Amino acid sequence: MWFKKRCVFSLVIIIAAAILGVIRYKIYFFPGLQGIIVGMLLGAIIGKLGSNSEEMYSFHCRIHTSLAFSVLFVIAQTIMVSILNTGHGDHIFTWIWNILNGNAKEYFASAGKTGPILKTASGGIDGFWWIFMSIMETVLFAFSFLMGLILGLPSGKNARIKYRD
Repeated sequence: MWFKKRCVFSLVIIIAAAILGVIRYKIYFFPGLQGIIVGMLLGAIIGKLGSNSEEMYSFHCRIHTSLAFSVLFVIAQTIMVSILNTGHGDHIFTWIWNILNGNAKEYFASAGKTGPILKTASGGIDGFWWIFMSIMETVLFAFSFLMGLILGLPSGKNARIKYRD
């Protein structure tokens, strides 16, 4: 039963990644922000839907689920952006190869705070920085997914005692 739920949850993650991939293609890549928001929402939804499974309460299961789904999310989102950026007759991974080689750039936007001053940044990233931002997106998605998963599970004295690690 839990295997079927994981397959359904994986499909939900892939659909969400595809939608975010279209947004990432049409607007900008917002490193970290997309992963945090979507990770928290999907974690809470999956925690709520998987809350009747005893296995879901295991800390190891929550960690493995968040890591696996974060990697799945970033890979699916990247493939979606690559498909949308691929020209006619090109392979779907051509864009990724061009980004890694520095022959293409992905546009991004971000904001940060230095002391009392809020700064915004935008531009194009490729090569090492694109890989770094993708890894950062994966880590932030995994962390916020884990938090959302914990928030989605039922709380209360009976739930914690019954399924304690």
